[in-house]
This record gives sequence, structure tokens and C-alpha cells, in this order.
Amino acid sequence: MRLLLVGLIGYAFGMPAVQYLITINRQWLQVAISGAFLAGMGATYLAASAMGHMSLMVAASVDAVGYYAYGITVQIVAHRIAGMPARRILTLMPIHVLTTVELLLGAALTDRLLDGAGAAGVVLGAATQAILFGACWLSLAAAFAHSHDAARDDLRLLLDLAAKGLERVRSAILRSIA
Repeated sequence: MRLLLVGLIGYAFGMPAVQYLITINRQWLQVAISGAFLAGMGATYLAASAMGHMSLMVAASVDAVGYYAYGITVQIVAHRIAGMPARRILTLMPIHVLTTVELLLGAALTDRLLDGAGAAGVVLGAATQAILFGACWLSLAAAFAHSHDAARDDLRLLLDLAAKGLERVRSAILRSIA
């Protein structure tokens, strides 16, 4: 289930581009892209079944890769239709794709290492996944912010918002105590 949800992240980041395609009356292009990816994913499931390698891990991995590729493709198509270069959107993808690869590998590793550990294994696996994801995402985000001016500005804005939110929480606590 964790792996399937990771794949749905890729599907979700294509949604703004899908809405753009619908708005400019290119919904059939979006339907064609969706159909192509669904056919590719279905063919992969059938091939894995025919070779006797179909499993939840294979299905979830295909879902993750398929949904991410779909999200990237829809965004590239929307950028091209809007007259923007596809290179710009591609420079934004590594942070999503690399964290997904890390999550897939981390999930496979923790599931293998903690197989048969019961509820404690599930909790330990989830904690390990969270730590791995945090370490991977933070390092990638730092590298990305260093190389992309707009990302650096967005990060500063996010940090400012977080600081203001924490200050409001602190003020509310102090008011409730007084």
C-alpha cells in the first residue's frame, strides 16, 4: 500500500497540467496520454504474470513508475502547448523522481529485513521509511535550492511562513497560560 501511495504522488503532480489541457479544450490529448500509460502498465502486468513474477511489489513498482511518468508527460505536453520549453519542467523533476526511487528501495529493504516481525516490524519499518525519506528529501531539496534561484526563494518563503506560524502558536500558548 505504501508503494501504491508513492505512485499516486506522481499522478497527483500531473493534475494541474491536466486541468490546463481541459481548459484549453485538449482533453482528448490527455485521454490519449492516459490510455497509452494504462495500456503500458497493463501490458507490464500481463508480461510479469506470464513470466510468473507478478507480485504486489511488482504491481506497486509499475504503478509508481507509470504514474510518475504520466505526471511528467502531461506536464511536458502542457508546457509545450503553452509555448514554454520542456527543459524547464524537466529540471524540476529530479527531486520528485529521486525521492520516489529512494522510497521504493527503502520500502523493499525494510519489508525484506523486517519480514515476520509483526506489528513492531510495521512500526519500525514506517519509522525507518520516514527517516530515509527525510534524509533523502532534505539533501535533494538543499541541492535543488542551491542550483535554482526560484526554489531558493520558495524555500525562504516557506521558512518565513513556518516561523510566523510557530510564533502564532507560541503567542496563543502564552496567552492561554496568562
